[in-house]
Amino acid sequence: MDTPQTIRQSNLSPPLNTPQATVVEISQQKEQASEEERTHIGEGIYINTNQWKRVQGNSKDSLFVKELAVCIWGTNILANRSLEGKSCPTTKTTPRPPLTPHKLRALKNCFQKWLETKNLEEFELRTRAGKFGRYVTEKIQDINKKQKKTKSISTLFVI
Repeated sequence: MDTPQTIRQSNLSPPLNTPQATVVEISQQKEQASEEERTHIGEGIYINTNQWKRVQGNSKDSLFVKELAVCIWGTNILANRSLEGKSCPTTKTTPRPPLTPHKLRALKNCFQKWLETKNLEEFELRTRAGKFGRYVTEKIQDINKKQKKTKSISTLFVI
């Protein structure tokens, strides 16, 4: 008896000269193209190659970290997470879950390598790399401020 995978393939494969075969071939080509358009940035994380090129073209450290964070997690996930999962010391709110450790590590490693391409002195490199966490938390705060502002504006126009 065939394995379930083999059965599924033989049952779903259309004859090669049908329109369905063309659709299958096109979808396979799109999958291959999408794989080619993605760049591995470390820790098993892949992002769109065009986004990666744009991020690498930044001249500011903060923009590099913030834009790459959005590429990795997206704004919806960043808005509901924190850097380390700690509660805010000023508002005493319930702590949000921390960012995924291996993705955070990939982001930090990319930032470190990007800084190393800048030919900085060791002290300057360490100082700038030390601001990594601040940049990530600033991005999370920026997203949350923008969402709060959007909510307050939309409530003004509710009839």
